[in-house]
Amino acid sequence: MKKVILMLFCVLVATVAFGQKDEDEKTNTNKGKPIARLDQADRIIIDVFTDIWMNKPDDSIMATKAINRGASAYVMRDFPMGKSNFSFAIGAGVSCHNMYSNAVAVRESVTDTSNAFGYTFTGKTVFQKLPATINGTETSYKNNKLTAVYIDIPLEFRFRTKNEGQKFKAAIGFKIGYMLSSHLKYRGDDVVWNYTNQSWSLNSEELVKLKSYKVPNIETYRMGPTVRIGWGWVNVSAYYSLTNLFKKNKGPEMYPISIGLSITPL
Repeated sequence: MKKVILMLFCVLVATVAFGQKDEDEKTNTNKGKPIARLDQADRIIIDVFTDIWMNKPDDSIMATKAINRGASAYVMRDFPMGKSNFSFAIGAGVSCHNMYSNAVAVRESVTDTSNAFGYTFTGKTVFQKLPATINGTETSYKNNKLTAVYIDIPLEFRFRTKNEGQKFKAAIGFKIGYMLSSHLKYRGDDVVWNYTNQSWSLNSEELVKLKSYKVPNIETYRMGPTVRIGWGWVNVSAYYSLTNLFKKNKGPEMYPISIGLSITPL
């Protein structure tokens, strides 16, 4: 999460390049008065949201928390369209999605007596529910999540009023993302998924903090429509992923719907 915060900070620092307005947007040089054209706006967008995971495995296998918090930050270049209330914007940024659940993503395996280990991998990723007990010993965990970080290119078609001060605004758009990293993070009893027995085993009686990178079979790209509406610098936003979290036929066909608040300070 620290790396994600650092990347978000770098995105915000980069907004300096977008800070100056074009002279023709400030005044009409013939009359010396403001022209009836939208100023550039919403050049920084900071999102705080929760992911609703659709089409996930049954609750008997996996249950997610009600709030799966995430964050994103974008730098946008706004292009007013003539003297209308509309503009077009394009930008870049990073976003972090988290899925908090009671299951761990593991590689699917099947029994194979011809293999020295007694099993072979199918090439798919599945979720295994964390155990409540192992051989009569109670087990528990405090944190268990899957994280995916993307670099995104968002595009927006915008509308906003021209009145001074706080303005009504709305935007519909689309964004395409490339996954920078993915990882699993677990904190709790030292449990291990045993591929040979297809069951959980207790590795030790210690509490552990584990972090494993490169979750198998997560889709490299993602895309989907976005919408944002609000007043002033506070907006409600949403994103609908058209891409599954995992590659086709390589894992559960689950995808997120992100709903949250957007802050547009500049």
